Amino acid sequence: MWVPTRGAEEGHVPEASRLASDPRVRQYWDGGNALGRAYESELGLDGPAWDVYFLFGPHQTWNETAPPKPVFWMHQLYGVTQAPTLDAAAFASKAEGIGR
Repeated sequence: MWVPTRGAEEGHVPEASRLASDPRVRQYWDGGNALGRAYESELGLDGPAWDVYFLFGPHQTWNETAPPKPVFWMHQLYGVTQAPTLDAAAFASKAEGIGR
């Protein structure tokens, strides 16, 4: 099931990006949701991926044809069973173990 986004705009980025200040975090603005559409098929979703949280291994790279599959991901989407619903403590714990 597809759920509409909440109207985020580029002007919201500076404030929102302060929520994840770990230097390993990379944040980008994608107003056209190109990445969300790319991950739709990669993750087997019924609509663009948004409100998703990905972890990647330290040696994973992005190529020009498809984004890398995350080694772990969580979401806040209705009806998605391919990954667990976001649990911040569990996500942080998993992040701590990646790359060690």
